[in-house]
Amino acid sequence: MGKEIAIYNIVTLRDKIYAHTDPNKNDYKQLEVYFYDIEELLEIAATIIRDIYLKVFQTTIDLKTPTFDRTDFDLVKVLAKAHRDSVQAILDLKKHGS
Repeated sequence: MGKEIAIYNIVTLRDKIYAHTDPNKNDYKQLEVYFYDIEELLEIAATIIRDIYLKVFQTTIDLKTPTFDRTDFDLVKVLAKAHRDSVQAILDLKKHGS
């Protein structure tokens, strides 16, 4: 998918489905956005921000966040742990509630 299409799809999904629900939201459900497209756009944005900081402020910027590392994020593990935790909470309630 081209960068322009990915940006268009992201903005359209944000405007029509995520930010508020349009009555015709089903018209937009065919739009697709892939993680690798988002990752590529984030890298482009990071490059632009670094260039601006270097040219305007003559310094560098660290865009890492202490709470989320995009390179070490395993969605499947996170979802599996959340599922296990919710199942365990239900089992605990059933065990102690009966």
